[in-house]
Amino acid sequence: MRKENIVSINKLLKPEKVVIIGASEKEGFGGDTCRNTIEIMTEGKYFFVNPNRDEVFGQKCYHSVLDLPEKVDMAVICTPMKTVEPLIEDCAKMGAGGAVVFASGYGEAGTEEGRAAEASLKALCEKHGISLMGPNCAGYINYVDKVSSFAFISNKRDRSGSVGFVSQSGQLVLSMMDRPGTGFSYVISSGNSKIVTMEEYLNFLIDDEDTKVISMYLEGVKNSDEFVKALDKASKIRKPIVVLKTGKSEKAQQIAASHTGSLSGSDKIFDALFAKYGVIRVDDLEELISTSQAIAILKELPKGNRLASISLSGGETGICADLGEINEIEYGALSEQTMTDLKAAIPPYANPNNPLDITASLSYDIDKFGRVLEILMKDPNVDLVSVGYTLLDEIADNAIYYMYEAMKRVSKEKWAKPMVMVPFAEMSRNVDYVDKLKEINVPVLPSAQYAFKIISNILDLSTYKANEHRF
Repeated sequence: MRKENIVSINKLLKPEKVVIIGASEKEGFGGDTCRNTIEIMTEGKYFFVNPNRDEVFGQKCYHSVLDLPEKVDMAVICTPMKTVEPLIEDCAKMGAGGAVVFASGYGEAGTEEGRAAEASLKALCEKHGISLMGPNCAGYINYVDKVSSFAFISNKRDRSGSVGFVSQSGQLVLSMMDRPGTGFSYVISSGNSKIVTMEEYLNFLIDDEDTKVISMYLEGVKNSDEFVKALDKASKIRKPIVVLKTGKSEKAQQIAASHTGSLSGSDKIFDALFAKYGVIRVDDLEELISTSQAIAILKELPKGNRLASISLSGGETGICADLGEINEIEYGALSEQTMTDLKAAIPPYANPNNPLDITASLSYDIDKFGRVLEILMKDPNVDLVSVGYTLLDEIADNAIYYMYEAMKRVSKEKWAKPMVMVPFAEMSRNVDYVDKLKEINVPVLPSAQYAFKIISNILDLSTYKANEHRF
C-alpha cells in the first residue's frame, strides 16, 4: 500500500474529527448513525450537519459543512445519491481525507446510469485524495479509538475486542455484532468497495496491532494481485484470516453481481489460494463468528494438531469420538505414563482413553478435575484440550463452578495448553460464565457439530507452514 494511501485510509478509519451530513432524529440512516455516534464517540469529536435543523438530539447542528468551526478528517454522508458529489467537494475543502457513503443506485444497480455515477464518484475521490467507504454500505465502527459511522442499531454492550471484521454485507456486520460474546477491533461494511477496496481493508487490518484475527465476508476481489500480496504478508507474520466466501454456486455468483457488483471468480482458485496462504475458509456465518472469536480468545494457538477430549458421560464421549473422525481430527495417542496416571485419577469404573469419559463425579471436585487436566496437558502427544459441558442459561447444577475453578488454576501453569469448551446442545448460555471463561482464555464454542469444525479449523491453522502449499 502506497504511503499516501495509508494516510488517507487512516483518515477514513482512524479520524480525529468526524462530520455526519444528513443528521436527523428520525429512524433510518441519518438518525441511527447519529444515535451510534453519540453512544460511542466523545462529544467534541463529531459534528452534525443538516440545512433544515439547528439541533439534533440536543446538540448543535450546522447548516453546511462549510459552516463547521474547524476542519474534519472524515465525513459520513447519509443523503441521496444526487447530493453526494457536491458534498464530497465541500468536505474536501474542509480537509476530509475519508468519507462513508450510504447511498445506493450505483454500479450494483446494473444500469448505465448507475455505472456512470460510480465512475464519476470514483474520479472525484481520486482527484481530492479521499478514501471512500462504499457506496451502498452501512459504515464502520472503530472500537479501538471509539469512532462510529455505522448506520444500523444494535443493543448496547461492550463489543471491544481483537477481531477485525470486514464485510461486503452490512446486515452480516450487524449479525456478527448481535451475537453475544463477540468482541471487535473494527467492524467494516465495505459496500461496493469501488474506491477503497477489500484488499486495502485487508492490508489495513493485517498491519493493525490491535487486530489479532481478521474475519471477512467476501463476495469477490477487484485486484487479485494485491489480494494475493496481502494473504502472503499475513501468512508470513502468522496473522489468522477467516473467510466466508460465497460464490460456490451459480446462484450465489449472480447475487454477488447484483448486490455489490462483484465478480466472484472461480471458486477452485480461491480454495487453492486459501490453502496456500493458510486462510481458514468457513461455510456460514455461525462458523465464521465462532472460529474468529475462538482464535481471538485463546491466549496462544496449539503447538500441534492433536486433541484430547474430556466429557462427563459415555454418551457425550461417543459423540466426540464420531465428530472427531468426521472432521478428520487426530486424537493424540496417550503415553503409557498418561494412561497409568489417568487410571489412578478417575473412578475405578471408568476407563482411561482419548476421548475420555471422566464421569460426572469428578466435575464436583476441583482438585481431581484439575489433576485430569494436568495429566493430559503434560502428555507430549496432546496439543489442545476440549472440555465437554453444556452451559445452561440458568445454572442449576454446581458442576460448572468447580470445573471453572480447576480450569482457572490450571491455566496459570507454565505447562498449560489451550482449552476450549464444547456444549452438546445449543442453549442461550450463561453470559457471566462465558465471560469468566473468556477471561482465562477458554472460548465456549457452539454445539458439538459446529464445535468440532471449529476445533479442526484451529488445529489446521496451528500446523500451517508458510509456502508449504503450491499450486
